[in-house]
Amino acid sequence: MELFVFARFHAREGQEATLAQAICESVTASREEAGCLNIHAFRSVRDPRLFYIHSRLKDEAAFDLHAELPHTVRFLACARPLIDHALDVTRTERCAF
Repeated sequence: MELFVFARFHAREGQEATLAQAICESVTASREEAGCLNIHAFRSVRDPRLFYIHSRLKDEAAFDLHAELPHTVRFLACARPLIDHALDVTRTERCAF
């Protein structure tokens, strides 16, 4: 079953550009994963420090593999000091309605 992941990041003051670059690099690498069906990054128009990543994965196993890949591990290590609170990741499935 396809898995949809929504990740939210709020950059610390002055870290927006560094976080944006790290997100861009991670998303680019993630697109090459066999289990990644689609991935996009977004930036809020009202809060330039707020970023989102939306990904569509083949299944839960694809997410588990993604979480262990070097580019994901690097991204999370880089992002943690750049964000001002815990990142929020929500894994969902498509609704039938």
